[in-house]
Amino acid sequence: MEIKFLGNWASHIQAGKRNVSIIIDGHILLDCGPHTIESMLESGINPAQVDEILISHMHLDHYGGLAEILWYRAAREAKDEVIILGPKGIMQNTEQLLKIYNTPDHYMFSMKSNYVEINNNGEIYEVKTKFTDKVKNDYIEAFTGNH
Repeated sequence: MEIKFLGNWASHIQAGKRNVSIIIDGHILLDCGPHTIESMLESGINPAQVDEILISHMHLDHYGGLAEILWYRAAREAKDEVIILGPKGIMQNTEQLLKIYNTPDHYMFSMKSNYVEINNNGEIYEVKTKFTDKVKNDYIEAFTGNH
């Protein structure tokens, strides 16, 4: 297992620092703050090869770069499915962000995903949408917590 820190900084944005984001084996992304995609590209990691994205919570420093990854994948016509696992509301919030960013319709179509959400009881459930995603990870455990 290869673990690489793409950023190790907190929400207090500072020049030369990037928010916490970790990639495992080049394809599992843990949190996706602003500029995560630049860290990936600088590290020689192709963002289109990420097939699982786990968002711990939807604060800017953990979630703000997800739309960039989805745009990157759509622009490069990534065919592989991507799993997005996150807290309750991950699907609606991401779709809203993509609309706010005036995401082209053909990008929205090419993103075809399901999102996996965690409800207030800590239960995981899959929500099918127009985007891409997969479920059933035997090595991921979701739980609620305080930041």
